[in-house]
Amino acid sequence: MIAVGLGFSSRCSSDELVTLVRETLTEIEGSAVLLCTHSRKAGAPVLEAAARELGLPLRFLEQAELAAIQDEAETRSERAVAEIGLASLAEAAALLGAGKHARLLVPRRACAHATCAIASGGDSR
Repeated sequence: MIAVGLGFSSRCSSDELVTLVRETLTEIEGSAVLLCTHSRKAGAPVLEAAARELGLPLRFLEQAELAAIQDEAETRSERAVAEIGLASLAEAAALLGAGKHARLLVPRRACAHATCAIASGGDSR
């Protein structure tokens, strides 16, 4: 399973999110099957619009499960640590979404208001 992990600020537009995901997906062979992010983003219109445009379902992850996988992240954002207590939301979300034995295919990529990472793995964790 290939999962895309996302982090984004309240200033992010759906167009910005879609562009970042599409650009990041060009770095891999294959296509994503799932968008994953923090449960606090549930109901965000920008995310729902991006998911519709990309044709991908959403999976929301809890703070505790995202925090438990931070050691597997390849990058670290001190700003993210200060704001949400996670060093890499996008990478953790991608790894959790991709399932058991997941590995990062693309570490965190960023644009002005969002981050994105891609992971591949087996069944969901």
